[in-house]
Amino acid sequence: MSYFGELTPVAAKIIKIIHENQLVKSFYLSEIEGINKIISKNAKPGNFLMLWIPESKDSEFDSDALDNIPMSISDCHNDIIKITVRKSGDTTKELHKYSEGDLIGIMGPFGRGFSLEGDNILLVAGGIGIAPLQFLAKYAKNTGKNIYLILGAKTKNELLLVKEMERICNEIFITTDDGTEGMKGYAPDIVIKICDLYNIDYIYTCGPEIMMKKILDISLKINIPAQFSLERHMHCGIGVCGFCSINNFYVCRDGPVFHTNELKNVSEFGFSFRTPDGVLKKF
Repeated sequence: MSYFGELTPVAAKIIKIIHENQLVKSFYLSEIEGINKIISKNAKPGNFLMLWIPESKDSEFDSDALDNIPMSISDCHNDIIKITVRKSGDTTKELHKYSEGDLIGIMGPFGRGFSLEGDNILLVAGGIGIAPLQFLAKYAKNTGKNIYLILGAKTKNELLLVKEMERICNEIFITTDDGTEGMKGYAPDIVIKICDLYNIDYIYTCGPEIMMKKILDISLKINIPAQFSLERHMHCGIGVCGFCSINNFYVCRDGPVFHTNELKNVSEFGFSFRTPDGVLKKF
């Protein structure tokens, strides 16, 4: 069941910024005093925020940069919310200009998160997809699960949160497209081997949708259930605007986490997406 938290923007102070690589920063956020901290108190692995940038740091006002955007929660501890953000669209580029002590607006937490199942679980992350899986991994470790991770990236310099995940997981397997770190290839290439080797009974994945489509096919082939954290363009976060639709589902309301049995008959999954203006296009 989806959870709708704070539906109006709450001011949050950036209390720490970590430069993960050239394009990615982690922001640690604290809801300001006087607010009952509903977001951090209710955040669960797989939930997301709607993030609002109150002002442009440049002299020219860019209305596109100030849109609400969805953002996965990569950790939440002691009322501090962590988001790990890749600089890509206008809003994230603006956020990357912000400094410690600045205020931003957040709403949430929204969406249906992960349900923790299995005893020996495999996380499969592609690129920035490691963000929500870090939050899940910490939660799973506290319940005594055995956790294995396949972490994929285009190249060594784009690998994320490796040290953090080494402290959590039983074992980490790295793949890079160009072979600069770990095995040369793609994360799905070794899923079946790892599942056999460690008696995996549940898979969790987040990353490029084409990658996750391969995980879905593997899940069905080897009969190991999986959960998938999807990403789509969102403007409202509560299933009103329709921009995040995928077949008959709304990613913000019905997800962002979906199960194998839900996605196996979704024809758009891994094949098409909607642009910010709602046009359906192929990957």
